[in-house]
Amino acid sequence: MRRAEALFPLSFQQQEMLRNSRAFPACARRYHNSFVFRLTGDVDVDTLAGALEDLAARHPVLSTTLVTRDGADWQRAGDPAGGACRPVIRPVDTGVTLDDITTDLVARRYDAGRLCSGDPLYQPEIYVLKDMVVLAMTIHHVLYDGWSISVLWRDLSECYAARHERRAPSLPELTITYLDYTREQRESWEKSKESVTAYWRAAAAGVPREVDWPGPGDPGAPPFATAAATFEASAEQVASVRGVSRQARVSPFLVLLSATASALARITGQDRMLAGTDTANREDPSVHDLAGFCLNTRLVPLADPAGRPFPEVLSSVRRHWLAADRHRDAYVDQILHELGRPEVVKVNMMSETLDTTMLRLPGVTSARVPLPMASSYWRPVYSEWRLGPDRFALHLTYQPARVSAKAVEAWIDGVNETLHLLKRVADASFTH
Repeated sequence: MRRAEALFPLSFQQQEMLRNSRAFPACARRYHNSFVFRLTGDVDVDTLAGALEDLAARHPVLSTTLVTRDGADWQRAGDPAGGACRPVIRPVDTGVTLDDITTDLVARRYDAGRLCSGDPLYQPEIYVLKDMVVLAMTIHHVLYDGWSISVLWRDLSECYAARHERRAPSLPELTITYLDYTREQRESWEKSKESVTAYWRAAAAGVPREVDWPGPGDPGAPPFATAAATFEASAEQVASVRGVSRQARVSPFLVLLSATASALARITGQDRMLAGTDTANREDPSVHDLAGFCLNTRLVPLADPAGRPFPEVLSSVRRHWLAADRHRDAYVDQILHELGRPEVVKVNMMSETLDTTMLRLPGVTSARVPLPMASSYWRPVYSEWRLGPDRFALHLTYQPARVSAKAVEAWIDGVNETLHLLKRVADASFTH
């Protein structure tokens, strides 16, 4: 008799990933990533393989697969000791290069059809070349988020060091699993759904279903193909942003979010929008050291950002940001479903001072090998501010097939103009 499968509901994050992969299959490969490290020095391949097994045992989410049964999607809890996550050691023939390895990894990225096939979503591989060892950890985004990456590299480094030094790993105790997180997330939503939905129906009143991205786009551009544009704030603008943020008692990012929204409103002509900023969603200490897809998005409704003085826009953004904090545990896709799925303008922040992709193995020099990200993307526009100690840079990724390149240039010009005007704003009063 066949033993019953251990099937569990998806987290809301995994559920949204599946929905988007199926709705936009041309973009699905974007989320199947390989993290590749070039290792030189005294690399002990057997110790590395053992450390990878220790990592999978510590984080069972890595052995999770997704399946569809009777029309419903489930996550299937795997057995980390069962071999599914066991690293594959590949001695490489003479003449095979690092470029050959990375090209093969890119070619093996999953499409939408593989995601719920029960195939492994995590696969570590060790390639032994003549002058180096290459570690490739292929992980689908349904199993991890940005926070998880730093957790995984830290834990793998410690597991390797512990084996190398013949001791037990010294790592924080994990009190829950990702399956526990999923269960608690769904229980919390059932309890808070009514109050959360009532708040967002009022806060997002008047927000249209779609953003009127200014076109026409390039009719010859492939659907979902992307182009990029970048704006770098001057040193004077960086200083002005920091000055306004101190006076308004907000982070520099909220100043930049407000400036970005104001400029976008001018080129779209829309007086109501819904901005969204990704957040780690790790306020609960029990998930600080957990690998898994916990990322959430903080929504901020924007009312007439182009028609009001900048201090009023910034005050409104601050007020809504803090008010939304009361509902931070509610996952954004559930909220948007209740609101009829209005389009969200993504304005994210990345700190350039955080290094989340470092392996620290004793006696080994580790260098990250970048792989090209799949260029197809389902959002018409995605914006990200990259913040360093003395540097603010706005990166815009957009679909030329839908969005005019001139409109993107106008958006950047509007941000530049707003940041120039911040010197005048610095002496204004902010009403919270």
